This record gives sequence, C-alpha cells and structure tokens, in this order.
Amino acid sequence: MTSKTYSGVWNYFRVMENDASKAQCTLCDKVLSRGQSDRPKDFSTSSLLTHLRSQHRRDYNELTVALVLFYVELNSEIRPDLEN
Repeated sequence: MTSKTYSGVWNYFRVMENDASKAQCTLCDKVLSRGQSDRPKDFSTSSLLTHLRSQHRRDYNELTVALVLFYVELNSEIRPDLEN
C-alpha cells in the first residue's frame, strides 16, 4: 500500500471543482494540468511546482526554505546524533 504525502505546493493551488485533473494558481489564477483526467492515480504536482518556480520565484523560494527547515528538524528528531 502506498501513502500519499502532502505537498507544500497546495498552499498556492486549488483543484478545479469541475475537473480534478486541473489546478488553479491562487496567485495568478492560471489553470494547469495535473495529468490525464482518465488516470487520477497519475496526477502529480510537477507542473504546479514548475509554474511556481518560473512565475512566482519569491513564493517558490519561501516554499523551498520551509521544506528544507522541515526536513532538517525531522532529521534531527530521527537521528539526534547528527546534530552539531
């Protein structure tokens, strides 16, 4: 069984109500594809991250920093022996 993880990109996008294969950027309202509409298990956030990186660089950088800090904190909880 696979587990889904939350992507921070969803702070900047919402799934379109009339078409789950599309997501709309909450910063500029652009609608992007998440994958083929007949294959929901293949939906991804790659195009959303690419849009965020290319069109909203400051927000993308903030997301990246938040993720790095999250993983550093998570790693220190899992492996406290790795702390300075």
